[in-house]
Amino acid sequence: HISSTTSPTMSPTIISSVQDSIFNPTHSPNIEVTLNPIMEPNTIPAKYPTEFPIENPTIQPSKMSSADPTTQQTTMIPTRKPSAGPTSPPTAPPSNEPTTKPSIKPTSKPTSDPTTAPSKKPTRKPTSKPTLNPTKTSTTLPTPSPTPRGKELRELLSQYSPDSAEKLLIQSSPQSYAMDWVLDDPNLNSYDDDKKLQRWVVATLYYGLVGEEWYVRKGWLDLDGDLVDECSWHGIECNSEGFIMSIDLSGNGLMGNIPYEIRHLHSCVYLGLSGNYLVGIDSSVFEMESLKVIDLEDNGVRELPSEFHPGSRVEELYLSYNKLRNIPKQLFHFQHLKILWLFGNELSSTLPSEIGSLKSLVELDLESNFFTGSIPTELFQLTRLETLYMYDNILSGEVSPFFSQMEKLSILDLDTNYFSGTISSEIGNCRNLTEFYLHDNEIIGQLPESLSNLTRLKVLDVSLNYLNSTIIDGIGTLANLEILRLDNNYRIDDDGNVESIGIYGSIPDLIGNLSYLRELRMDNNFVGGSLPTTLGDLKSLITLRLESNDLHGIIPTTLSNAVNLQYLHLWSNYLSGTLNSHIGKLTQINEFFLDDNELTGTIPSQIGKLLNATYISLANNYFDGVIPSELGNLQNLEKLELHYNNLYGQVPVTLVDIPLVQLQLQGNYLYGDIPVGMCESTSMQYISANCAATRRPTPSPTSKSIGTIDTNFALPSPTASPTFEYRWSCNCCTYCFPYY
Repeated sequence: HISSTTSPTMSPTIISSVQDSIFNPTHSPNIEVTLNPIMEPNTIPAKYPTEFPIENPTIQPSKMSSADPTTQQTTMIPTRKPSAGPTSPPTAPPSNEPTTKPSIKPTSKPTSDPTTAPSKKPTRKPTSKPTLNPTKTSTTLPTPSPTPRGKELRELLSQYSPDSAEKLLIQSSPQSYAMDWVLDDPNLNSYDDDKKLQRWVVATLYYGLVGEEWYVRKGWLDLDGDLVDECSWHGIECNSEGFIMSIDLSGNGLMGNIPYEIRHLHSCVYLGLSGNYLVGIDSSVFEMESLKVIDLEDNGVRELPSEFHPGSRVEELYLSYNKLRNIPKQLFHFQHLKILWLFGNELSSTLPSEIGSLKSLVELDLESNFFTGSIPTELFQLTRLETLYMYDNILSGEVSPFFSQMEKLSILDLDTNYFSGTISSEIGNCRNLTEFYLHDNEIIGQLPESLSNLTRLKVLDVSLNYLNSTIIDGIGTLANLEILRLDNNYRIDDDGNVESIGIYGSIPDLIGNLSYLRELRMDNNFVGGSLPTTLGDLKSLITLRLESNDLHGIIPTTLSNAVNLQYLHLWSNYLSGTLNSHIGKLTQINEFFLDDNELTGTIPSQIGKLLNATYISLANNYFDGVIPSELGNLQNLEKLELHYNNLYGQVPVTLVDIPLVQLQLQGNYLYGDIPVGMCESTSMQYISANCAATRRPTPSPTSKSIGTIDTNFALPSPTASPTFEYRWSCNCCTYCFPYY
């Protein structure tokens, strides 16, 4: 803030001139920012048609980058079925299910596949960014009145910054306004030349980046009070000698181009301007002799300077989420660069071979761009590289065996590209690898046994490819594994021809050695045999998804020892036997899917102990007996599917007390009314059951049902049974006759 006695209001003409000199209003950035922006380009062409649901949302799986200072925890909450009640019952099972299923198997299946893979990696973004797009500059500008004293200061500044000399003579320039502000400082004579220069530079930064519109301006340009010294201003830190060593104005509404004069902050080590509306970077930024870190993520920068200072000592350069379309080759001369983030831009063409010149590089992130072609061999010369993200591009070719030369490589992310061929056995030489992502490519063949050499591996994701592979024998040696995804490798083409059968064979007992495993996915493959009893040894397991396979046998009682299990998906297999009462130990269960199997016996009352369950599906089996009244204990239950079994009796009135959204009961031998309270529930959206087709205008006099029977509903023929099955909801018929 500037005193009114020293800073009269500037005329409209001057304001207009300032506007024109700082930014062009017709090109004002209008950038919408979120905490975790979508990192996938939405223009990448579809890779190949498929009939089973592509289960990855636009937010991709959480990846645990140790180099990322704000790494989030993996989220593994599947959402197999629609959150809102459907307008029609579930449709047939995914068409890519193994084709050897018997024709007598029930076909009712949800229309969506439950997987929510977590977001890849967090960024250091502001929690929100106002959409304000100012059209004016500061109206509180200093008095531009040159004096002999002003001439002396101008000569001093011109001597230190010769390229600014001409701009100092233009009264409407940020440089001139900044000089006049320095002149208005009553303490000016007490400052040495370095202090005068530093204050002029930060004032130029303020005027050049439309400081009057910043969201936080605490202390900036104060000439009295406790915040006169620039080292006390918002976003500025100084060293013990009073020189600026850090500027952090992230998410603060800065606009325009970073002014040239910033190069004179010789002691500045950190420059953080992410989450703003900057459109340009002057090459002088890279001439700041002490600067180590430049964070310009999440702005509107379209291009980098064509020339860089060859002696730049920048070690970390963050340029993600801008609008860059090319990388100047001079950037590859930054011999001290250790971290380079370029993800979420508009970079295209092939990867430049000059990238191999960045010999000091430790972390390289090129994900969510439009790079094409194969990985240049020069990249494998980056022997210090520990983290390589190339997710979500249009890269192709084989996964090169030369990755084995990168002995320090810890994270290799090649997700969502067009890589093909087999995985080279040489990958087993990357013994420091902790995360290996190949999701959504065109990888074929057998998984190499050398993967068992990667004993530090925490994440292995080869899902959504074209593998024809067994599970490697040495899987039990990967004792640090936390996420294992081999799902969705059973693939068919548009004509229904099988392109790959995916993972086949049985699950080895040694899987129980993976005591840190939190997510195990082998769904939509051709895994056979029975469920190993050692699955119960996986005490850290949260997600177990083995649906749409060729599994036989019983569900082992030991599975209930995996007490942290939240998502159990075993649907669409050939599992038989009864459902053991031990399931009551799985108190953390959120989704419990056993539908489309061959299970028999009664539903155990212990199912009422699954107090965290929101979705239970036991449909398409051979369960008999009554519906357990204990289901009424499940106060979080929203969806209950019991259709197509051999259940009999009445619907328990206890179900009225739970917040059901969807209830499916058709295909059983139930009789009586649906409890009236369920139809009156504000949460209920969908109910289906078997009702009588009758010409009677109302339910029987003893019925407590609400609603009326549709008198226009005609039987399919005069001789048809009065128990003709059709879809039913609370809004029409609520009185059900015995099915038998």
